[in-house]
Amino acid sequence: MTRAFLSHDRFVLTRAYRATPARVFAAFADPDAKKSWFACGDGFDSITHELDFRVGGFERTAGVNGRGWRFTNDCLYHDIVENERMIFSYHMTINGEPFSVSMTSVVIAPEGAGARVTFAEDIYLLVDGFAIADRIEGSELLLSNLAKALGE
Repeated sequence: MTRAFLSHDRFVLTRAYRATPARVFAAFADPDAKKSWFACGDGFDSITHELDFRVGGFERTAGVNGRGWRFTNDCLYHDIVENERMIFSYHMTINGEPFSVSMTSVVIAPEGAGARVTFAEDIYLLVDGFAIADRIEGSELLLSNLAKALGE
């Protein structure tokens, strides 16, 4: 019997934004705002993006990256505190095959006139040949896209 691949890791990213916590939170909560920075950019073509931002709500994204790989991201929101935090889990596939499962928190705190975002993720990689560094790079890209969407 062959054992399936499994790798677990955790990473934390912190970014400061000039936007207020309420504005940063809105960039996650509003479907059009979220799509403008999450389901796009740097060789990623979004096919679908749906967002039901509430506890028990979902987010579904599907697209194709620059390598021609089809991605899906299915998310479930477990906890939301307006302007302060969200906790969610999500499952990703590549070309229809399970790729990863994650539990993520995004904490938004006031910092001066702006906000500090702490993005923490526990990730289970299900495919050999991918490193946690790849997912960190992807998450850093998303936080940079968020900065652009906020006009920074």
